[in-house]
Amino acid sequence: MCGILFCLKRRNVPDETNDGDTLLNILSACETDEAILDVFQRIQGPYAFVFIQVKKKRIWFARDVFGRRSLTFCLDSDRSTFLLSSVVLPKNSLTRSVGEWQELSSAGIYTMHLTNTRFDIHCWPWLHNSMQPNNCLQASVDEPLSLHCMLPLNMTISSENGTGSLLVNADPLHLAAQLLMQECDGLLDKLSTAVARRVVQNSYFCPLCSLNTRCSSAHVAVMFSGGIDSVMLAHLAHQFVPKDQPIDLLNVAFQTGTSFNFDVPDRKGGWQALSELSPNRKWNFIEINVTREELQSARAGRISSLIQPLDSVLDDSIGCALWFASRGVGCLNETPYISTARVVLSGLGADEQLGGYSRHRSSFIGGGEAALLNEINLDLMRISSRNLGRDDRVVSDHGKEARFPFLDEEVVSFLNQLPVSKKMDLRLPRGVGEKLLLRACAMRCGLSMTAHFAKRAIQFGSRIAKCENRKEKGSDVCVRLTNDAISCDDT
Repeated sequence: MCGILFCLKRRNVPDETNDGDTLLNILSACETDEAILDVFQRIQGPYAFVFIQVKKKRIWFARDVFGRRSLTFCLDSDRSTFLLSSVVLPKNSLTRSVGEWQELSSAGIYTMHLTNTRFDIHCWPWLHNSMQPNNCLQASVDEPLSLHCMLPLNMTISSENGTGSLLVNADPLHLAAQLLMQECDGLLDKLSTAVARRVVQNSYFCPLCSLNTRCSSAHVAVMFSGGIDSVMLAHLAHQFVPKDQPIDLLNVAFQTGTSFNFDVPDRKGGWQALSELSPNRKWNFIEINVTREELQSARAGRISSLIQPLDSVLDDSIGCALWFASRGVGCLNETPYISTARVVLSGLGADEQLGGYSRHRSSFIGGGEAALLNEINLDLMRISSRNLGRDDRVVSDHGKEARFPFLDEEVVSFLNQLPVSKKMDLRLPRGVGEKLLLRACAMRCGLSMTAHFAKRAIQFGSRIAKCENRKEKGSDVCVRLTNDAISCDDT
């Protein structure tokens, strides 16, 4: 039921201990609602849970504040049947008559009191979170929870931009690494700790040798596009993964046109970035090439059900790309290879917090820092509904776990307390101004070429976007995800 990083404030769960068992024992000993809520206020890390108090006829359920683990539900119109599941359940005698499935909003901690006549639902919302409970739950909202020491976003508008001198500098990132030295130290410290928490283990399970022991197989992988987010995670993982173990770099590409050409931007960028990583590590650069036929077959047979209840073209593109990447079936040096890594690091969360999207630049141009801050705050609040439930479902399908160091509570708190001018300068061109602080960190780490790479979304860098229908938009409902989906020809 829990995710990877169950961590009570001042009480870390030992690596060899099952965090779900530990949490269940703590919750079972709680005698009041306040005691249960206090437990969840002190948890750090991803989770989705359902906790049943049989004697009290109460059900507690929630996703963590960022929704890093999936939890979906279905409630029929007369409120007589309520289903909770990590994935949307297929149609059967139980589910056929109930309503539409939805992702549970990460608005807070929910409780449901089971009576003879109706479901009485309450929600204790997270502090500093504008997410609302799902409408159909009709939850009454109680006093907000504190957000386990996470700080709210600093909405202060700077009187003058602290990086203004970068505008006339020949190489702004060299100067940024000097001007933002203190901020770089802070982010590198928090991000390094976040990566270490997600890759350091006392025991390993290898699916090849079936032994809980250290072996020469890779236990950690990185979703590796060659962009600054993934390269920084690989660089930091190198510091904590045992030196005798390889790290798998998962690089996915989709067939373009009618030829079997996989020379897409992410493939080129990935090979370039690999040259900057430490030579004292075995890096398994896995080329995952997906033909159009394979994409359509996997979508119809498996992926479409995992993406549900989301249904947009963008969900289809990203969901399919992550499913194939995390599966890890490809070639290593032109030899067939299947990744053994059970932990998959993802750079999700960096763009949302550091101004990595084009809409951030548009907001800044149209409304200055105030509009930019509102957009950043909105992105962080809605990341659970736009990304993380879907991503968890498609990666978990392979028996693997996606881990998100940029969404570690301490990383988010650190970035939230900084003024926006210390994190980005969108007066500067693409490849410099967005994610300026992270680029300065990359310069400090010797990743100077990577630091200058412009943002490429996975759906464009891997060339899955529009590979089947060039006229569709990301916000359109994707007909390929429906049960009666038809193949779309090139146009």
